[in-house]
Amino acid sequence: MSRVNLEQQRAQGLQLVNGSKMGVMAQALTGTTVLNKDMPTLLLLDTGGVARNVDFPAVTADMKGLFFVIKNTSAGAFAITLRNAAAATIGDLAQSESCMVVCDGVVGTAGWHVLMVGTST
Repeated sequence: MSRVNLEQQRAQGLQLVNGSKMGVMAQALTGTTVLNKDMPTLLLLDTGGVARNVDFPAVTADMKGLFFVIKNTSAGAFAITLRNAAAATIGDLAQSESCMVVCDGVVGTAGWHVLMVGTST
């Protein structure tokens, strides 16, 4: 199931019922995790007691506007390093921090941008 890019489309009077319909995944990480464009939008990630890397996929044109909301749910002070497909760091999430990461859809570039980072309980 692939998410569709709705560029230049219009949704009017939209109502989401029974949650966001964007999908949620809670996972204990066991190593570097590589995301793909078909994963749920909301990712609740536990580092499992050590710092971990989360790698975003290489950018393709159909990924413009694709985003993920990621929260570090670790019980300890272990960071998640967010990296693009070239393994370059685009951001870090400390314990209890969350962020939104958006793809600009420009093929051949890093393409992923951390828009905001915040702490929540």
